[in-house]
Amino acid sequence: MRKSVWKIAVLLTAFMLLAAAPAMACGGHRLKGNYEGVTVGFNPDPDAVGERCPEGFEWILSSAGTMEVKTRVFKGDMAVASEHCSRWLTPPEGKAWGQIGGGLMILSAGEDELHVAYEGYFRFKGDVTTEWVSKVAVHFRVVGGEGAFEDAHGRGLMFLKDETNLQSGRIKGLLRFDR
Repeated sequence: MRKSVWKIAVLLTAFMLLAAAPAMACGGHRLKGNYEGVTVGFNPDPDAVGERCPEGFEWILSSAGTMEVKTRVFKGDMAVASEHCSRWLTPPEGKAWGQIGGGLMILSAGEDELHVAYEGYFRFKGDVTTEWVSKVAVHFRVVGGEGAFEDAHGRGLMFLKDETNLQSGRIKGLLRFDR
């Protein structure tokens, strides 16, 4: 099971990198960012999960932080609020794998907002009741925006590390505009 999850993550990353080249040729703008944040909510309530998440997911994780964003249309710090569904693919003991689905991240700075949907996988190491390290790899797509990001669409990758609720990572992708 672990090898197949790893292969899926590698293939997903390779696909996203190959997809980036044609987008750049069609006038894409680079999107780069560095993220720092914290876990602000963990909701395993079956009713909430059933209402919010795809079938088979086990909990909802909420995070908040800031991202230093660099694009052609915006450069600066943005507040980040995100929420996604998670589930174990292997037992959460030792080194385990999990899946992320139904993610939504909103980056905002004044009137400028970027709305991002995401899904992917995490690798967990540690004890769920004390300390842990999760390495997260997700692919994202831009699903909306306001202000500088009005009419934005695009896609890319996020790589994050969660060390007992302290999160850090980076985002790389491409933006296009229907202007």
